[in-house]
Formats: sequence, C-alpha cells, structure tokens
Amino acid sequence: MQVRTVRQWTNEVPAAWETALRAFSPVSTVHSWLAFRWFSIQKVTEAGIVEAGRWVLYECVHESLIPGVDKDIVDMLGGCPPSRMKNPNARMVRLQFVDDWQCEMYRKHRVWARPCWVLQGPAGGHAVVYAEAEQKLLQLRGLPTEPPAVGDLPYAEFDTRAIAQLRSRNRLIQLGNDLDKLKSSGNAAVMEAERQAQLKAYRAEYVQHLENQMAPCVDFLAWYTTSAKTATECRETLPETSRAQADAAALTKERYIDTGDIPRVAA
Repeated sequence: MQVRTVRQWTNEVPAAWETALRAFSPVSTVHSWLAFRWFSIQKVTEAGIVEAGRWVLYECVHESLIPGVDKDIVDMLGGCPPSRMKNPNARMVRLQFVDDWQCEMYRKHRVWARPCWVLQGPAGGHAVVYAEAEQKLLQLRGLPTEPPAVGDLPYAEFDTRAIAQLRSRNRLIQLGNDLDKLKSSGNAAVMEAERQAQLKAYRAEYVQHLENQMAPCVDFLAWYTTSAKTATECRETLPETSRAQADAAALTKERYIDTGDIPRVAA
C-alpha cells in the first residue's frame, strides 16, 4: 500500500478542542505549550484513494528556552522557508530540520514547534517518537521501539482519553524534573529514603504510562506479524528477538522500578 502525505494548514481546529487544550497547556514564554496541526494523508488502496488525515500536537518551545546546543535551529526557523528556496538540494536539506509551518510558528510566536503527539488509535493517541531511554525499556519488554506512522491507526478525536494521556505525560515530565532537583534537608537519611520512595513510585507510574501508550502499537504489530499480506515483509524487516533479550524482558520492569537501572542486553 502506498501512502502520500500532504502537510496542509487549512483545517480549522475545533473551538472546543482549542479551549480544552489551553485549559492545561496555556501559551507561554516560560514553559512549552502544545499546538494542533492537521496532516492530510491520502492512502492509495485497491479501492482507490482514501483520505486518512490525522491531527498532530506539536510542542512549542520559546526561543529563550532553546538550549545552546540547538541554537542553530533558530537560524533555520527564522530564515527562508523551504518552499521559497530556489536551490532544490538546499531545500531538501532544510526540510530535514524544519518546514514552512514550523517557520510560520516561529514568525508568529518565536517558538520551535516539534512533533509530539498524534491523535490516532483507541487509547487517545501516542508519542510521535520515543526517547532513547523509552526505546531501551520497550526493547527489553519485547515491544516495538518505533511508534506507528501517522495514519497507520484509526482516526481519533481530541477527547478525554487524549487529555488524560497528555496530562499524565506532562505530570510525569514535571515530576521527573522535580525529583532530579530534589535536595536533602533536615535528617539526610530520612530525606534520602523519602526521595528513593518517590523515585520508585515515579518509575512505576512512568512504566505504566508507557505500556498504556504502547497498547495500540502492540495491536498494530500483532496485525503486521500475522497478516497474510505483511508476514513475509515483517520477517524481512523486523529482527528476531534473541534469547538474551527475551530473558531480560522478563526482569527489566521490576529491576527498573526498584533501581532505575536499564539492564544491558547482549545481541
């Protein structure tokens, strides 16, 4: 099946969605905030071209909050939008980092808008990409380390499921940052014991959130590995899980929650 993706700006965000999003993700210059973007996707199937557009939420980071290591991105965001670049090779290179929509968001809000969350599937959506630590945990749990592509799962609206997922993700990020910054005071031993208990509870909730988010991805992988149309392709593209990986997966969740360590897995 061929997929042709067209990124467009024309779809209007439903007013109720925007209101609900701003209730927990207000526009700000002191912290990141989320913005809707519509992706128009046409799937070429045996029955013809099927529209399969999806809403994607972008995390908008104000230029004052962009780390020094990423400052080069500001020059690209504030420079010529890719569609206006005359040199096709330069345009292709620029599109690896930013597109016209992101340049427009920078012009309007002075932010670096990065893809964060796609509204599709039965669980309120899922992350567009997974961080390195998340990928390691997923690998050791025997789960796919790459999320489904935009358009792979059924269309989903911005509802209570999506809001719950995003609130949980945001709270976990904030909690993780707070725990990293936590300093002992008073009785050092007691404070350290409390900190370790908080960290363990945080890791348990983090893993549960990750597993909930992966539910639609697991369903997709089950279909991909067993479907008569894709089973052969699957065997050619997905590496077979080694015995070491399978053994590690049985213990990694408990070990990570207890200690925070992600065990190394032999190939």
